[in-house]
Amino acid sequence: MTDPVSGSHGFTQAFSDLKTGLHQRELWLHLGWQDIKQRYRRSVIGPFWITIATAVQAAAMGLLYSVLLGLDLTTFLPHVAVGLILWNFISAAIVEGGDVFIANEGLIKQLPSALSVHVYRLVWRQVLLFGHNLIVYVAITP
Repeated sequence: MTDPVSGSHGFTQAFSDLKTGLHQRELWLHLGWQDIKQRYRRSVIGPFWITIATAVQAAAMGLLYSVLLGLDLTTFLPHVAVGLILWNFISAAIVEGGDVFIANEGLIKQLPSALSVHVYRLVWRQVLLFGHNLIVYVAITP
C-alpha cells in the first residue's frame, strides 16, 4: 500500500509545477519588476514612498515607545525598524498571497505557464519592496 500523501498524483503535479515555475524565472522576474514600475509610474520617487512611510512610522513608534518605556532611542529605534520592516514583508505577502490567483485570472487564462509563476512573482515583488525598506534600517543604524 502506498503512502496517500507522497504517492498522490496531486502532490507530484504540485512539485512539478513548482519546478517548472522556477525554470521560468525570466518571466516572473520581469512581471514582478513590471508590477513595481506600473504601480509607481506616475510618482516622482516611485517605490520610495513606501520606504518614506516606513521610516516615518518607525521613527514615530520608536520615539513614542522609547519615551514611554524609558529606553535609549539610539538602541531601541533599530529594533523597531527591523520589526516593522519584517512585519510589512510578511503581512503583505500573506494579504496579497490570498488573492494571487484571482488577481492574475486574465494572465492565467491567456499565458500558458506554471501557476507557481504567479506565486514567485508575488514573492519577488515583496522582496524588492523589502530591499527598499531595508534602506531605513541602514540609515538609522549607528
